[in-house]
Amino acid sequence: MGTVFVRETPEASKAQWRAANGDDQLRAKLPKLGALMDECFVQAKKAASHFAALVFKNAARLG
Repeated sequence: MGTVFVRETPEASKAQWRAANGDDQLRAKLPKLGALMDECFVQAKKAASHFAALVFKNAARLG
């Protein structure tokens, strides 16, 4: 999952997320699950961004 958020563009990040989760195969059979996985992607990206901000803020304060 960590490699998803180090991509150059949001599109590349989403493509990596879908490839890592086998989303393309599931989306055709279970559209509700596909929508849920999209929401998980958004929430995980927000959490990763928030965590990174906290880490850099604390590093600046300590350094």
